[in-house]
Amino acid sequence: MVRIPTTPIVAGLVALFVTAPPLIAFAHEGIEADIRESSEAIRQHPNQFEHHLRRGHLLRLAGRLHDSLHDLEHARRLAPREPRVLLQSGMTLAALGRAERAEQALTACLGHGGRWARTYAELAKVHAKRGANEAAIAAYRESSKLKPDVDVYLSFGELLESLQRVAEARDVYRAGVIRTRAELLTLALIRLELASGHTQAALRLIDEALHGAAVKTGWLLRRAQALEVAGEPQLARATRQAALREAQRVAREHGSGMAYTERAQVYLELGFHDAARRDVERALALSPRYPAALELAQTLERQSLPRGTP
Repeated sequence: MVRIPTTPIVAGLVALFVTAPPLIAFAHEGIEADIRESSEAIRQHPNQFEHHLRRGHLLRLAGRLHDSLHDLEHARRLAPREPRVLLQSGMTLAALGRAERAEQALTACLGHGGRWARTYAELAKVHAKRGANEAAIAAYRESSKLKPDVDVYLSFGELLESLQRVAEARDVYRAGVIRTRAELLTLALIRLELASGHTQAALRLIDEALHGAAVKTGWLLRRAQALEVAGEPQLARATRQAALREAQRVAREHGSGMAYTERAQVYLELGFHDAARRDVERALALSPRYPAALELAQTLERQSLPRGTP
């Protein structure tokens, strides 16, 4: 991807624009029960491919990739032209790192009627891993035509950025924003504009988001970061103060773990480290597993920040 230069001015941009908030993947609590249910169905009806297909899918979700492949290969023997089986087989093979076989299965899926957005998206990822970039781009285009999907637009744009095809990446993110209205795509577009030196374009995007946001704290922080990049430190400081007023309003009205975490982030950016720590403690007392609060607590501990109060 296009990178934002690493300088003191933009030190905080990574957290706000380059990376999305961490996503913690929890297996569906009932997935083992679902697998047992499928196993019983297979015991009763061993020659019905649908049961092997379902269990193979569930086993992949549970991380049991070799078991998943075993079931899906059995399903393929029972229904060699069934596109759903070919799609799931390709996805499991890709997860196992068997890119060539995954590509074969997904291509066969397309040939047997499985011309779905998901098929093209999975095939695009496999092509990209194999370095077949033009084939990956073509598959991403087909997928996004069939169905707007945030992850597809993000992966497509990131691939184009990695190839230094910045204008095309910008077009992909813009199309994704128009079709999905997803915040993650807006953030990707803002990041790209900042990395390309188009700070005014980034500020316009942020201001549009601010206008429609019920809670404006995060967007005000992003605006402050963009102003830093634009060489406007005083305006950036004033914008962070506005973010603090908004965060205090939300914390008073809601008093949730999310509200305290957002206010802690504002305190941190303003240099009020004691206040940031107190809000993180409040957030974790209310929501002990809240990922953003846990991450902020780790940041405070890791950096051994000096203490300060507003």
